[in-house]
Amino acid sequence: MDLYYFDFFLNLFNIFSKYQIVFFVVSTPIIYFSLVTLHHLRNVLSTSLPTLIPKCLLPLSMGILLLYILIVLLYAFSPLYLDHAESSLSIIGFLLKGNFELYPSLVSGNIYGVSYGPNLFLLQKWFYLIFGDSIEASKLVGVLGSISSLTILYLAIRNRNNAKTSLYLIAFVPIAFLQCSSWSFWNRSEPLIMFFMGLALFGIRQKNSYFSLFLLSISFGFAANLKVTSAFYMLPIFILSLKNKSIRFNVATIFITILIVILPFLHKNISFFNYLDLFKLASNEKMHFKYFYVCLRFSFFYYFVPTLLILLYLSKHKENLKHICLEYCLPLIALFVCLVVVMIMGAVEGGGKLYMLPFMPLFVYFWSKLINVEFDFKNVKISNAKLLIIMSLLLGLTFSITPPYALKTGYMLLRFSKNLKKDAVPRQIINDLRNIDNQYPDLTIHMGLGEYKDYKYTYYRPALVYMGNPYYIDFPIYMAYQNANMVDRKQIAQTFEACKIDIWLIPKGNIPFAMGNFAVKHIPLFDQELRNSFLNNYVQINTSKFFDIYKCKIHKEF
Repeated sequence: MDLYYFDFFLNLFNIFSKYQIVFFVVSTPIIYFSLVTLHHLRNVLSTSLPTLIPKCLLPLSMGILLLYILIVLLYAFSPLYLDHAESSLSIIGFLLKGNFELYPSLVSGNIYGVSYGPNLFLLQKWFYLIFGDSIEASKLVGVLGSISSLTILYLAIRNRNNAKTSLYLIAFVPIAFLQCSSWSFWNRSEPLIMFFMGLALFGIRQKNSYFSLFLLSISFGFAANLKVTSAFYMLPIFILSLKNKSIRFNVATIFITILIVILPFLHKNISFFNYLDLFKLASNEKMHFKYFYVCLRFSFFYYFVPTLLILLYLSKHKENLKHICLEYCLPLIALFVCLVVVMIMGAVEGGGKLYMLPFMPLFVYFWSKLINVEFDFKNVKISNAKLLIIMSLLLGLTFSITPPYALKTGYMLLRFSKNLKKDAVPRQIINDLRNIDNQYPDLTIHMGLGEYKDYKYTYYRPALVYMGNPYYIDFPIYMAYQNANMVDRKQIAQTFEACKIDIWLIPKGNIPFAMGNFAVKHIPLFDQELRNSFLNNYVQINTSKFFDIYKCKIHKEF
């Protein structure tokens, strides 16, 4: 069985993920009443935990962090893409390097513009220039952003009194990250957003005003041009700045931030007005309750429950808690308001947990403020009832998140390690594309679509673009256009009828362009008229290992 397909692992992970809250709700009271009933077990735990926990936490934390870094590095050196959008964004970054428009006009006939800000693609451009044109190079932005976000966040929360505790908090972050598959380090904006949030939090604690101003302005300005939702991630940090810094400082921060936001749009191939037009994609997207529930479930386990546990543990220090709550009242209110707003924004196709992930640096920061001294487990003095509640919640949380975490971790380790081999499926597909390009050196080649079953073959379409082939239509983006009612069928038909592309590649044995839209599967991505437009102008001339090769009839007499 090829490790490229782990349906068994995925099915188990989906079962655990879908019913996580059920497991938590059922297991927590069972654990609580078990501890109440089993006096001996409760006594053993209450006496052993103070000595056991300090011994286990440090090696456990280091192990989790090293495991996460290993997974990220395996992904970095593998040609594997885990999502069709990764391919899309890699190509767009490459096109910008080649002096193509980053945001083509909606009437240009080029369908690859997305509502992501320009900074992701500008960074990709520079990584291509430095490391060459490859799938591995396209992923370095997310990989470095992810590892750097953990590092800078640790520096933002660390002090002499809580160095180890800060490490324990940072070690919790990869657990949440891996619940979101590869989203924390894949080729999208989120890893970079989290890095700049950590950088902004690090900037707030700097005593040197000029250095602090520099870090905050860079962070706010750069994040704003990564993704529009960055405004909600950064707002609580800005309120923190208002509280801690002078009016003059904050006015200067706003001014410099605006300049940094404007700067990318001075590039000749980055149109601000075309970028604004693409916001129609987001504004026209339909909300789905199932994605809102996914956002809520993630926030419940990784934000609300840990916060509750910390508050319960520290509730004996009522004066300290009161002081902290008063000191950070406005930022905390802003955080929870923004959390709810982004939950609503994330309740769309392609949303879900991905939208909630960037809040992690903020919660870790506030947790560190609550736990502002080193844990001293030997001197813990809390009531037996409270201890039972904390232990029950902690064990219930562990039971609920560990199986999905373990399954997803194992799945990704096997998948990434498998794809480091020379005969890995992605490498075979890329070699197949190179052979096709060499076979037709004077003809332009574009990746097409077939059916659902072999859709993953199309993830490696960046390889064709790296070889100098043009790129007119990005089909994942076309799906978003269709969902937002922004599709101009005439543009697609013209591309086929005018034979703008000499050769289209369709996954082997698939009906050309028969796939439906992911968001609404009963709606075909291409109606019969458009499919006929393709079939009337193209004919299959050959077959490779993974693709059927369709050539424009203009280039062949019949």
